[in-house]
Amino acid sequence: MSMNPVEYYGKRVHIGTYGAVSKEVALLENLTRRAIIYFLATRGPLTLKELSESLKLAPSTIHDHIRKLKEAGFIEEASDFPKRFKVEVHYRLRIPFMLTSELNLVEKTLMPQFDYIRNSLDKAAREIEETLRNTKLKCLEYLPENSKDRFLHTLSLALIVQASFKAILELVGKSLVYAMVNDLGENK
Repeated sequence: MSMNPVEYYGKRVHIGTYGAVSKEVALLENLTRRAIIYFLATRGPLTLKELSESLKLAPSTIHDHIRKLKEAGFIEEASDFPKRFKVEVHYRLRIPFMLTSELNLVEKTLMPQFDYIRNSLDKAAREIEETLRNTKLKCLEYLPENSKDRFLHTLSLALIVQASFKAILELVGKSLVYAMVNDLGENK
């Protein structure tokens, strides 16, 4: 690998959020913390020493990042994990995460549900378009006739996205933070 481990592994983690997330999420913009998330997702629970060796950083540096991640509630001590030494502490992720390798399998498994959702959304978009077409919308008054259909289609999809986002927020509560971890091509 040509780049340093922090940059290489940190760039393999995408943090997603929904809703009103706290300022602690800004902690996850740091590549070292993302790299820690990568290793905890792919190989965890891990000790500070194991993380330090994997990222080629001083244990004190890793400790500082672990402390911040722990205070924000993104990781926790894995107290049920066996200890080889009295002071050895293992850490694990507390935020939901999915590995790209698993996502590919899940997508194949869930394809019938995805197709159902896509078809339902397509039907809903057509119904919304028709409703919008029959509503006297100011935004349609000045559009050329040949662009109204495309505009209505795009507007109906935007309304579906907005409604979906609201429904997701209701399902997950106030907010959600998750990690997508690209483990493809990784030699473990």
